[in-house]
Amino acid sequence: MDSDPELSPSFFAGDIILNLLASAPYDYYGIFPIVVCCVLLFISALVSGSEVALFSIKPTDLDALNESSHKTDRLIATLLKKPRELLSTILISNSLINVLLVILASRLIQSQIQQMPISGESWGIPNHDLIEFALITLGVTSLLVLLGEVTPKSLAHQRNLAFARASCRFLAAARVLFWPLVVVLSKSGIWLEKRMVSDSASINLDEIERAIELSKDSIGEHQSDVSMLKGIVNLGALSVKNTMTPRLDVVGLDWTLTSQEVLDTLLKHKYSRLPVYEGSPDQIKGILYAKDFFAKMKDQKPPAEWQSLLQRALFLPENQRIDDALRSMQRERKHMVIVIDEYGGTEGLVTLQDILEEVFGEFRDDVENSSIAFQRIDEKNYVFEAKTTLSDVAKIVPLEESYLLEIGGGADTLGGLVLEDLGEIPQRGDEVIKEAFKLRILSLDRYRIKRVHLTLFD
Repeated sequence: MDSDPELSPSFFAGDIILNLLASAPYDYYGIFPIVVCCVLLFISALVSGSEVALFSIKPTDLDALNESSHKTDRLIATLLKKPRELLSTILISNSLINVLLVILASRLIQSQIQQMPISGESWGIPNHDLIEFALITLGVTSLLVLLGEVTPKSLAHQRNLAFARASCRFLAAARVLFWPLVVVLSKSGIWLEKRMVSDSASINLDEIERAIELSKDSIGEHQSDVSMLKGIVNLGALSVKNTMTPRLDVVGLDWTLTSQEVLDTLLKHKYSRLPVYEGSPDQIKGILYAKDFFAKMKDQKPPAEWQSLLQRALFLPENQRIDDALRSMQRERKHMVIVIDEYGGTEGLVTLQDILEEVFGEFRDDVENSSIAFQRIDEKNYVFEAKTTLSDVAKIVPLEESYLLEIGGGADTLGGLVLEDLGEIPQRGDEVIKEAFKLRILSLDRYRIKRVHLTLFD
């Protein structure tokens, strides 16, 4: 007498499904489980292929779908607006369908094999168990891989839009059905990705910097090469916000200025390019090139319609990496970009010179003042503008740049260091005391620190 099969979660689930199918008319009981397996296999193929189909849609096709009059096309565009949630929905749906298919097919195969007159054993294992194992492992798995994965993905790659239209409604319903699981899987993926990318990037940068430090002795007198190499290595770790000119320090032109006022501004500040805004710096109209303006002057008179000389501005988000920004500037042939925040407001601007200075160190135009703005009272006391960078301060006072950057936290200017330490709205006379020096606020422009007094300790 054959012993009863061991109870397991998969067989228990299979029994439940078979018992439900047994409630169908007797004539259909033999074929109905096979039909269900075929339906599950079809859905598995549809979901598997949808991953390739949806994520291979070109941006131009996506724009057309978004503007289409057909609901199905607009649904595809809506799903792709949240790709992480879409991918999570596909993975969850495909996994559940495949599990159900394997459980039902396995239980169906086992119930049929046990009714066959198979006897004997091989290697101490009953032959009917070996046949069950072979059919389930090789048969079901091969069928699932071939018809549920390889074939549909190949077809989806060739006809992605047709496949996407066929699967989008099912995926939209599945996203609603499995919404809690979709959210958890998406958030977990984002968290893991950030951890892995951050750890990997920091390890690689540290290793490269250590290699550069170890090469100092062999470089010898060419120490500037070390600084340049470090600048290149760290370029990918910095965002445009780290090197931009803040909004409050940006010199811009209002759209309503007269041509004479524009000329006066250009002669006063001597910049080669200036952003032009209408009403507010958040409404950038374009960039005015000084050379274009002066080229249109006749008889020492500025051009009346100077607004027609504007060139299109390039906008970049504040968290974009400098190396990516450099590639964008190179592609668009722009020497200046406007930095915007998450709400589209103007944060500041970055020039090609700002980026190059991160690699080669600071260099100035002939028209710029070559000295750092500061006043030396005596060997222990100095007055600086608050916007003076910590790197520039280290060139004037006997303090290591690494020390200033370390205590500055995320700040890169004296004013930022004071604000970082105070943690509240600054007031005139507020002091920040560190181990080697003291900073005192001398003047403010509303809530913005203008000048600070630095006192060195013995």
